[in-house]
Amino acid sequence: MSLKHVQTGLLKYSGLLILIVISLATLSYFFLDQTLSLTFNDEDLMAYRKTARALTNIGLGEYSFALAIFSFILFFWAARKAQVRTYMNHSWSWLKAWSLNYFLALIFSGTLGHLIKILIGRQRPHVSDTFDAHIFSPISFDSYNQSLPSGHAQVLFCSATMLAILWPRRAGLIYLLAAVLTFSRVMVHAHFLSDIMAGGLVGHLGALWSIGLVQKYAKPEYSLTSRPS
Repeated sequence: MSLKHVQTGLLKYSGLLILIVISLATLSYFFLDQTLSLTFNDEDLMAYRKTARALTNIGLGEYSFALAIFSFILFFWAARKAQVRTYMNHSWSWLKAWSLNYFLALIFSGTLGHLIKILIGRQRPHVSDTFDAHIFSPISFDSYNQSLPSGHAQVLFCSATMLAILWPRRAGLIYLLAAVLTFSRVMVHAHFLSDIMAGGLVGHLGALWSIGLVQKYAKPEYSLTSRPS
């Protein structure tokens, strides 16, 4: 979704994407969630699980927050240094706005995802010996009952959305990488497949909604629509 359509087409885009993801997640809930968890419990796949365990930490929120904060400091400094060159200043200012939007998108989508986790209260795969995918304890503050949506998937797809805005020609590759990293959560029995689908949805739409709110209510200098060519 292009930035110029963030406000005008976001509602329609969000509705369609939510419908698609909910449909796929429902199919996964009934037919794939438990099966995949049982599959990755096979001793023959232990080496793959170890690799997944190493990869899955990339989705930790602190790394993305650190990147957003470091980027803002760097681009803020660069924009100040480039004030004598109008074009360069505009470029650095846009990057500064991007990093601020990234930080806010992480907060917005993370808060949304955590609220859904608490309300739904789905049990994580590893809690049950049989990886039962159908156990829920609504309004639960226990991390063992906060499987849906996946927080790692939320962070990864929020970051992927922001990086795709930064490098639109690499968007496909960026989202593919996010999906591969997110699937590691299934392999290590931290989440079911439907959990990461929901987490990816929250991260992606949460980022777009956050950008839309900034465009609507914040100063124009913080908007991403005026990207330099």
